[in-house]
Amino acid sequence: MIIMGLFTSSKERHLWIAVAVVLTTIYATLSVSHAISTFLRDKGILEVTFGIGMVLIATTILLFGVRKDLNITTLGVTSGILAVYMLVLVRIEIPEERTHIIEYSVLAAFIYMALLERKQNGGHVFSPLLIAILTASLAGLLDEVFQYMLPDRVFDIRDILFNCTAALMAVVSIMTLNRISVLTRR
Repeated sequence: MIIMGLFTSSKERHLWIAVAVVLTTIYATLSVSHAISTFLRDKGILEVTFGIGMVLIATTILLFGVRKDLNITTLGVTSGILAVYMLVLVRIEIPEERTHIIEYSVLAAFIYMALLERKQNGGHVFSPLLIAILTASLAGLLDEVFQYMLPDRVFDIRDILFNCTAALMAVVSIMTLNRISVLTRR
């Protein structure tokens, strides 16, 4: 199969599919995100939705960051990472802008894990950490460019910074948990 030749493993292929799904979802909802946000706000569940987003981030980071066993050290570090995420989210005044942190954290996590999987299977990857952060940040820049072209959306440099921050936070969190997980198994 030609497609399998592009990937070093089935796991890598699944991770890249996840990247494509997340990115497609982000871009496909650009024109309807205001309507979705208004609906959630009117129903009184906008904040609950962000809580679910935080659970998604936590789950993604835990699944990718803690490879084998969960111990007190990794739980402590994970709690610290989640506290940092909460502090960042609380500092973002407009609730709808918090979606950037959720979207681009998950996107960057999947990119990073796909690149790590490729590298672990002998594929040449210069720096999975750097490439994942840059790729997710570029996707965030394109997000804003697309918004500029939509009549009811605006280009906002702060959103680009949120996207880059989210990518950096996710990838560094996963890398940190991976390293701690390895060190505590010794």
